[in-house]
Amino acid sequence: MKKRSLLLLFSITVISCGTFLKVSELKKNGRFKASNTAEILKSVPFDLDTHKALLVVNNHEFYLGMARNINYFDSVITLEEFEQEIINAGKQKEIGSLTNIEAFSNAYTKYKPFLFLANNIEEGDETYWQLVLINPVNNEELFANQMLYDFDNILKITDKNTYNPMYNGLIDYIESNSKTYNK
Repeated sequence: MKKRSLLLLFSITVISCGTFLKVSELKKNGRFKASNTAEILKSVPFDLDTHKALLVVNNHEFYLGMARNINYFDSVITLEEFEQEIINAGKQKEIGSLTNIEAFSNAYTKYKPFLFLANNIEEGDETYWQLVLINPVNNEELFANQMLYDFDNILKITDKNTYNPMYNGLIDYIESNSKTYNK
């Protein structure tokens, strides 16, 4: 029992030494500090410059902060904030709740154009965390990448090893599909 308690205490101490879901700042090279590269699943050519006015992200301060720190989109807000904007504009009945593909498309066409950055967990034989950039007008996935969530090696699930590489992949995609992006 004592040995198990010491192992648990040691694990908590080691995990707390690494950052986990802490918003990172871009380094001078225009990337977040990372020790890995994310696996690219999809990269569709797209004129991002005509769609950079608004990026909507999942409701979490980490996702919001990371997307804002890329310094590309004019405005980055959470899905909750976007829904509140729609309500304030009196368009909720016309658009509906942003819980399905049709409502996202309605919000794009009846309220304002935007892109949506989703964070997904893909479970199968192994578990992956995915970052997916979606064009809501037609639900097209423009960009998707992923990192293995290695629960057998839980100490390696840190911002530097898992999350930052995902956002670096998004930055690579932005650079490839924008003429105006400046790091």
